[in-house]
Amino acid sequence: MDYKMVLLLLINGAIYNKKLGLIDEIWFELDWMYVKEEARHHNCMGIVYPVIKRIQERFNCIDSDVYAMWEEEVERLCDEHRQKDKNAQVIIDELNKENIEVALFKGAYLADLYPNYLYRDSWDVDLFVDIADMEKAINVLEKLGYKIDSSEDLEESKVMKKDDFVVDLHFSLWEGYEEHNKKYLRELCIEDKDTF
Repeated sequence: MDYKMVLLLLINGAIYNKKLGLIDEIWFELDWMYVKEEARHHNCMGIVYPVIKRIQERFNCIDSDVYAMWEEEVERLCDEHRQKDKNAQVIIDELNKENIEVALFKGAYLADLYPNYLYRDSWDVDLFVDIADMEKAINVLEKLGYKIDSSEDLEESKVMKKDDFVVDLHFSLWEGYEEHNKKYLRELCIEDKDTF
């Protein structure tokens, strides 16, 4: 059994919400615990969960304990995302109170592209503030109980943590780019806080 292909078919079915195009018997032949562990390993347990649910409802081919574990893990993932959303909103509100323009971007911003944004795997919240507001923004997060993670200290961003919640506070969008590329990208004015 090519489990990588099975996982890709499950992901495809989740993204496009379509029929999986396999003969029905295949679902009874799978080692569903292995499928679950592969999905966890590749950080896609949540995204394929709606397809797993459809398969279970139609064929009842997944061991009930395995299915219950999958469901429980996905619910825990959803709870974590709800809490991350609340934490991010508190930070954004506090930055706004201090007249600091902030942009939410990367994974959190793209979450709506997922069939269900709560099912995506993510590790941090990425916020962008103007370099001129760097010290004020850091102070706001420190007042909220966040501490700078010095092991990930970069010139153009600060990783700040509070318990298990991680905020990547960016002051430049061009980390890692060559200088001539940075010059070109800056000319696009994407970092202009008046156009956030």
